[in-house]
Amino acid sequence: MSRNKNNLIAAASSGVGVTQEQAAAVINGFLREIIEETAMSGRLCLQEFGAFRVAIAKPRMIPLPGGKKKLTKPSIHVAFRASPHFREACRKAEVWRKR
Repeated sequence: MSRNKNNLIAAASSGVGVTQEQAAAVINGFLREIIEETAMSGRLCLQEFGAFRVAIAKPRMIPLPGGKKKLTKPSIHVAFRASPHFREACRKAEVWRKR
């Protein structure tokens, strides 16, 4: 099931028994800390939850249509790009407990 931030806040507030404003403050604070820590160190691991990291794509040249030869084709420079990635924690312990 896909959730947006508002659905997450509503579910958290009803599940814990707090107001939506209080749940929003906690969730926004949690997300802000993830963003700040990942921006500073490039990686954040939360045990039994997963890892957030920043992947950086190196700068490159993209050829544009036109020109007959590879050397004469016009191209543009694309600067490096940073994008967030999340990797879910391994759940091996739960699988082994169920056996």
